[in-house]
Amino acid sequence: MFNQRKAISIELIIRNQLTKPVGVLLEKYSAILEYSKDRSVRNRAKKDNPINST
Repeated sequence: MFNQRKAISIELIIRNQLTKPVGVLLEKYSAILEYSKDRSVRNRAKKDNPINST
């Protein structure tokens, strides 16, 4: 799962890059969140059903 420490470190990275346009930052942030969510869903699926893992 997406843990608190990662969320905090991503937040710090975003704060350090506040000179960039906000839209770009939001895009990056949501992409990172989506990636981690997708990965955790895939990992959970593998645990639940190891034979038919995609």
